[in-house]
Amino acid sequence: MGYDLEETGDLTRKATITVSGQEFRSEEDEALQNLRGEVDIEGFRKGKVPLNVVRSRYGEKVRGEIVEQFVQERLQEVLEDYSDRLLNLEQPEVLDVPDAEGEGDLKFAVEFEVRPDLDPVGYLGFEVEKPEPEIDNDEVDEQLEQLREEHARLEPIELRSTIREDDVVTFDFEPVDDRRELQDFTGEDVEAEVGEGEVLPGIEEALEGADIGGHTVAEIEADDRFPIEELRGETIELNINIKSAKQKILPELNDEFAKDTGEARTLLDLRSQVREQLEEGQEHRARHVAEENLLDKLIEQNKFDVPPQFLEEQVESELERRTEMYQQQGLDLEEAGIDPEALKDDLRGEVEQSLKTEFILLAIAEKEELEVEEHDLYEFFEHQARHDERVSAQELKRQMQQDEERWEGVKYQVLMEKTKSYLLDEAEFVEGEWPEQAQPGMPGAAGAEGAVAADEAESTDDETDVGEAGSDEDEVVDAEFPEDDDPESSS
Repeated sequence: MGYDLEETGDLTRKATITVSGQEFRSEEDEALQNLRGEVDIEGFRKGKVPLNVVRSRYGEKVRGEIVEQFVQERLQEVLEDYSDRLLNLEQPEVLDVPDAEGEGDLKFAVEFEVRPDLDPVGYLGFEVEKPEPEIDNDEVDEQLEQLREEHARLEPIELRSTIREDDVVTFDFEPVDDRRELQDFTGEDVEAEVGEGEVLPGIEEALEGADIGGHTVAEIEADDRFPIEELRGETIELNINIKSAKQKILPELNDEFAKDTGEARTLLDLRSQVREQLEEGQEHRARHVAEENLLDKLIEQNKFDVPPQFLEEQVESELERRTEMYQQQGLDLEEAGIDPEALKDDLRGEVEQSLKTEFILLAIAEKEELEVEEHDLYEFFEHQARHDERVSAQELKRQMQQDEERWEGVKYQVLMEKTKSYLLDEAEFVEGEWPEQAQPGMPGAAGAEGAVAADEAESTDDETDVGEAGSDEDEVVDAEFPEDDDPESSS
């Protein structure tokens, strides 16, 4: 080990690296010799400039470059030695530099944080609470009604002249007001089902009871989602020109309908399949609840701290991610009365718990020698592809493999999931309660012409990849020089 290591805390280290003055001077002389053949100095032929002249002209600059070179090179050893534990690398600080005569050594130090060195105990055979999946007939009926909605057909309305709830209406709209801010707030052939909440509040209310093929005026409240910021809080009138309206005809709930779905031959079989699918979904959710209960007990039983600087970096990163997510939904934190610092404080506990979960899972994976195998990756990509029918599992895998960083992230995520499954398989389940339903997320924003249509915003929780955290070995931050010994300062 070509450096001195000091344990400055349980999770902090300080590496001090020394380069002898002789080695430094040798590197400096070689660099000056190379420069000697390249520079043009008045009074000397190119390549014949005395070395002492080159040193006086370019010595400070060359010495600064040599310092940076040694910092970059020698830090690699630290990074390699702690590649599996290093989390946060501070900026290197140069403590001493050889003087112009080559006296003294180059000395610099770097502080860094490391992942806790854990030896998890008691993680097999946990008694874990898991809620019991329960599906009642009402839930089955509700799912069958959704199937009927999906297989409904639209027919022209013939025996009435006004629009009712559940009718599907096609309309154009434009503002009554001719203000400049509203000149682009128009839409053509907008389609909405009355009563479904698919458009801004006020439009469906105006459509219901209106004449088919006629005209009506809708009053909408420009809330925080309204795309024209300066008009938020105002009431805006829209001229609605109704172009057509169709009624939904739901199929009868019988054996013929069951065959039309392509899922069953009889209604009884279809009900059984629906119940089975609902039970599978609830079992999946119950397993997730059990997983959360297990991880909470695991962290409670294996207490440890998270490196503070690394934690703060991850909190800042999560705050940025949340802020960007809200902005994409048209929500400004300040306008919504959300204090970023207060939000940051709220996130800290959440991020810390997430980091502890990953640290302990990683330690268990290492202790149990769990590795990501080909069949694990196959199951992962098959699962992902089921959520996105536009792309196959093989195509997803191919896309990920094209980016080394993303590929390593996938393997890390799969290892985390494999470790959780391993722990759950070894756990002893006891019946527990279902947790309260999570509150709905923040509302999405409405777009321009489509601002009439309400967005559905969906966010994903990104896991912090502590396995890949820390500094890139190919990119070492610039060294911080002491004020009196900056080799690049001019004399």
